[in-house]
Amino acid sequence: MCKGTRYPGKVLKRVAVAGLAALFWACRGAEGEPSTEAIDPYSAPTQEPATPVDVEAAHYWAFGDITFEAKASYRIAARVLSSERYYMGWTGEVVPIDLALGWGELSDPAIDELIDWYQGGRWYFWTWSERSLLDNREVAASSANVHVVPATPNLARALFALDEDDIVQLRGFLVNINGPDGARWRSSLARDDTGGGSCELLYVQELIADEVVYR
Repeated sequence: MCKGTRYPGKVLKRVAVAGLAALFWACRGAEGEPSTEAIDPYSAPTQEPATPVDVEAAHYWAFGDITFEAKASYRIAARVLSSERYYMGWTGEVVPIDLALGWGELSDPAIDELIDWYQGGRWYFWTWSERSLLDNREVAASSANVHVVPATPNLARALFALDEDDIVQLRGFLVNINGPDGARWRSSLARDDTGGGSCELLYVQELIADEVVYR
């Protein structure tokens, strides 16, 4: 649940994963509506502090004895660089997918000729070619490993169906999660941080992909 450094690339962010119920939902198509909203993956994510109304609403997002604290409203438009799902533990039930997302220059698939993306061990990694003009700092500032909490089963189905290179927009709230036995999982509230706790933990209420909006 963090990002750090690793030569020649940088370990970005550790990730929690999907519950066994994902096997069921992945077999059913998501329902959406046409969207005319333009997605600009060259723009940086936007974030605003959560209001008292938002904080109160988060009390109703409980997943059994697992509760959420809304910290900030959040919108991110980006390209899917990589995705990964897991199926174990309470984190897998609550956070069924992590998405490695890139915006700005990283939203152009041509950059993949110079940078390789991959996920493993619940982390997001990259390595780059000597021909790349981007350094670790620039890649870290324009990409994120987002731990995704779908607000509805329909959103879960849509998120599971995403492919690499899809251009997407996610809206929702950055949250902290209070888990069993006093466990605490905190979201990053910055885009330029590294090390422990630098992952965005996003409660997603809306997804736009392929000109379709899912809720």
